[in-house]
Amino acid sequence: MFVFDISTRFAGSTLLFRSLSLDDALKSLAQTDLTYVDLWATPGVLEHVDPMRDSPAEVQARVEDHNLRPSSISAYATFGNDLVARLEFAAAIGAPLVIGTAPVREYERREAADDVRALGRAAQDLGVTLALANQIGTWLDEPSEIASFLDDVGHPRVQLSLTPPHARLAGTTLRAVADAADGRVGHTCLWSVSPAMQNADSLGPAEDQAPGHGTVDFRALTAMLDERNYFGMFTFIWGSTESVPAEETVAAINAARAHVLDVSTPS
Repeated sequence: MFVFDISTRFAGSTLLFRSLSLDDALKSLAQTDLTYVDLWATPGVLEHVDPMRDSPAEVQARVEDHNLRPSSISAYATFGNDLVARLEFAAAIGAPLVIGTAPVREYERREAADDVRALGRAAQDLGVTLALANQIGTWLDEPSEIASFLDDVGHPRVQLSLTPPHARLAGTTLRAVADAADGRVGHTCLWSVSPAMQNADSLGPAEDQAPGHGTVDFRALTAMLDERNYFGMFTFIWGSTESVPAEETVAAINAARAHVLDVSTPS
């Protein structure tokens, strides 16, 4: 178990408040015990921030007005210049991490690795890190592919975002994913798996996806990360919250935070 307080690395994702505006999402997160915020910038899903529309200085000020600090930009299924724009935006607002998605399997393997390596170089130039989720249907889904693809990319600024539901959808375990990443886990989603989850579009009830519920053993997860001397961020994030009142999500975040701290602290 971690011998120090990992709550200093806890963030809350604005995805948890996807039906709200950015300001209302920040207002809700400010009612939790979290310090950091993950800002969603995923086209077609949720764009609480948009590098083509928003001023980095204004977004940073809005975050700080709610006594929060930006931890990351989430830019799933975003590639090429659109992803570079989000790397630049993250750097401009002081967020050290961009969370994204590896190229899909239909993308030629060598070209995919070359393109991701180029993104790693762009991230390094900007002083940020790109963490790609272990997402099904991409070159980072199964452990064997995670290991070989990260090896092929071979850039220290390209790491893995450990995502429990996608490990389950890929039919593997979190330990197998972390072993495959081999010290390259750069971000962890605190996201449980509902017993009712069917696929990536049917995740089950929101309450089942919060840590302390569902099927993920967060004591085992945090112990495994501790074994690997993990120093990355932990982001509370789950789906199916569109119709959940904001105050219920705030309460769920605080309960999830308390659960993760309880199971990750030596007794």
